[in-house]
This record gives sequence, C-alpha cells and structure tokens, in this order.
Amino acid sequence: MSGLVRARRTARRALSSPFALLTALCSSLFALRMLGGGLIGMSDQGDGHRLLCQLGLRQGNGYDTSTRDWFHPLWYDHTWYGEDCGAVGEPYRSTQLVVAWVATRLTHALTGLDGLDLRFVALLSSVLVGALIAAIAVLAARRWVTRVLLAGALFVTTADGAFAGYFASASSEPGSFTGLLALTAAVLALLRTPRVRVHHLLLVTAATALLIGAKTQNATVLAAVVPLLLLRPLASRRPGAAPGSSGSQLLRRLPALGLAVALVAGSGAYLHAQPDRFTTQNDYAAVFIEMLPHSPDPVGDLRALDLPVAMAESSGIAIGAPGSAANSLDFVGFSERAGLTRRVLVYLQAPPSACGR
Repeated sequence: MSGLVRARRTARRALSSPFALLTALCSSLFALRMLGGGLIGMSDQGDGHRLLCQLGLRQGNGYDTSTRDWFHPLWYDHTWYGEDCGAVGEPYRSTQLVVAWVATRLTHALTGLDGLDLRFVALLSSVLVGALIAAIAVLAARRWVTRVLLAGALFVTTADGAFAGYFASASSEPGSFTGLLALTAAVLALLRTPRVRVHHLLLVTAATALLIGAKTQNATVLAAVVPLLLLRPLASRRPGAAPGSSGSQLLRRLPALGLAVALVAGSGAYLHAQPDRFTTQNDYAAVFIEMLPHSPDPVGDLRALDLPVAMAESSGIAIGAPGSAANSLDFVGFSERAGLTRRVLVYLQAPPSACGR
C-alpha cells in the first residue's frame, strides 16, 4: 500500500510543477495582452446594465455619451428601483456575477473607488484563463514540448481580438469562455484517469454547472455531458479487483446517474428562473428572424400561428428596432400563440409556407 501511495504522490508532483509554471506564464501573458497597451474591453450593448445593476452599479459614461459606441471601464455605486434594473425588472442570473462581485471588492480595496473598475475583471479573468489553459495542457499531453505547444495554441485563440475584449466587459460571455475551458479540463481528467473516482464526476458536474449558469444558451452541452458522466463506472474500492458483473457495473454508475439527473433538473430550474423577457425575445427571433424571412408565404405562417397577418411587415426586423412587431398592441400574448410547441406543430404539419419550396 505504501508503494501505491508513493506512486500517487510522485504522479501529483509530476503534474503540479508543469501546471504551476504554465499557469504563471499564461496568466502573465494574458494580463499583458489585456492591459499592456491600454485596457482592451468591450462596450456595453445593453447586457452589461442588466447584469451589473444587480450589484448596485451604473456605468460611468458622461452625459449624452453612448455606452454602445464607447468603452467605459468604470462603474459606480447606484441604487436602482423597480424596472430600471434587470430585464424589465426581472433579475438576470449569471455565474459571471461572482467574478464581478470579487472585482468590486478588489476595486474598493486597492483604489478606494465605490464601484467597479473593469481592469480588475480583466486581471481575474487572466488568472482563471491561465490556470485553465495550463490544466488542459498538462492533462492532454505528457511531454513538455507538446504541453507548451498546446498551451500556446489555446492562448493565441483565447487572446484573439474576437474574444479578448469580453474579458474586460460587463457581459456574461467571460463566464461562458472560462466555463468551457473548465469543462474541457474536467472531461480530460475524467477520460485520462485509469480509475474513475467521485471527485472526477464532481469536477465535470461543477464545470458544466458553471458553463450553463453563465448563459442559458449553454444548456445544449447537456447532450454531450450526460453520456460522458455515464461512460465509465466508478472504480472498485479494492485495488486490482475484477471488473465485476453487469449488475455491479450498473451500481457503480448510480452516482454518475444521480449527478446527471441533478444537472438536468438544475438546468431546467435555471432556465425557468430566467426573465420572461428572454422567452419573448427568443420566440420573436424564431418567428420574425428565422421563419418569416425564409418563407415563400409569410402570411400563411402567421395565420398558422394565429397571429395578425399585418405582422408580415416586421419580417427580418429585430425586436428592438423601428418597425418591430413588438411595438404593436397586437403583440400582447405573442409567446402564448407563437411559443415553441406551437411552432413545432406548424413545422410538423409541413405546409409549403413553413418548409419552403
């Protein structure tokens, strides 16, 4: 038994040193990328306010200065009331709020500002991204050269301009990016280990919850994560024991099944707890951005959905744009008439107007 313990300790040391060095390197380079030539950030397109107002923050833009056209890194303490915060008064929940909350504490402690400086979000993101890239590289490869090359490829991808700006923004996208990296590392740990333990399953479950909790759209990963959790049974408590019968294999998959059920149920509860406004926006996009613009008979589609035919004029127009059907009095009860179930039934009936020529 002592030999087995020593082997485990040696394996941990072999992983910990490369992990620490790669974390320090990647985190430093990412922080330099974000702050070295001036802060790289993302302007607020509306998502930032609905997220950070829940921490009692307002953006520090000057009078008559657009938050969409200019990047404002400072957010100040503010008291919001009623529908001024969230999505039309409903709270917008995201795991990215945890990072933002920690950044507000650092902002106050290190600068004295009562609010949030997005530079601290960038620094926190740099540490998280660096550690996760290092974890993926160490778990995916055994040779130093391969690890460095893989870490470099992940760094270049993450630090690309298409993603970097989000890590110093008030949006929830950074939670999605770090959640995806965390899930990748957790899955590698699960697949690479010769003996599956409960903590391997818990890591995958926690990373999946982090990813889905960042943005509701990420719930689609459940289709891949649930089979992965059930792929391998837990290792027997007795080292060197035989694989066992099919019944034993099933019993050793019960913890994974329980975690999978908890993930699905928790994700469903999270989706249900999101603002009704999001459901309306998604239903609107499905009808006016996806269905009608690609239909040879938009009027027929609207009739099938029991919607006024005059709404055909809003085909291709976003919900918040001039000419949107959402500005009409007839839009009341839209989601009840054009919800997912109703749209699926229209497509299943396969009228020419829904399926195209």
